[in-house]
Amino acid sequence: MKYVLEYIDTQRDDIIAALKMDIETIQQDNIVFDIEPLQAEIEKLVKKKEKAIDLMIEGLISKDDLRNQTAKYEKEMEKIQKKIYESKNIGDINRRQLEAVKGHITTLKSLEFDLDNTDMFKELLEKIVAQDEGVMDIYLKFLPFGFRVKYHKEIIKGTCRNQMIVVDNCENI
Repeated sequence: MKYVLEYIDTQRDDIIAALKMDIETIQQDNIVFDIEPLQAEIEKLVKKKEKAIDLMIEGLISKDDLRNQTAKYEKEMEKIQKKIYESKNIGDINRRQLEAVKGHITTLKSLEFDLDNTDMFKELLEKIVAQDEGVMDIYLKFLPFGFRVKYHKEIIKGTCRNQMIVVDNCENI
């Protein structure tokens, strides 16, 4: 954990740059969808439905035929309305993502680590996931990504502590 915090401290600018790239990606994905064609399609379906009702009134189609046609049109309208709803919500989703990433950048810029304070480690740690031998992923509460730490054990001769963990590298995941 201490190594990860040292890594964040020394790589802070690179981590912030990666988060800023995430912002650019989100902004590029923030496409405004034109829902007018979808609304026009709904209007066409409403007109078809009205025409089917008129045909039933004129006796040209049966009530069963009308029921089948209106059910078909309503199903198509529901699909289109769902697309409209999703299109309108994409902007809100992107906006929330942007705010979250900006918040992570602000947090990163303001962090001061006391690397000797083990209580701070407990407060910052979200979880540790042991991967293979010599690999673990560390996730912190204030960042949307984790750190993959690769390490190995070295034997120390002549001490009561036989092994020492040596970190080989740390990278964002």
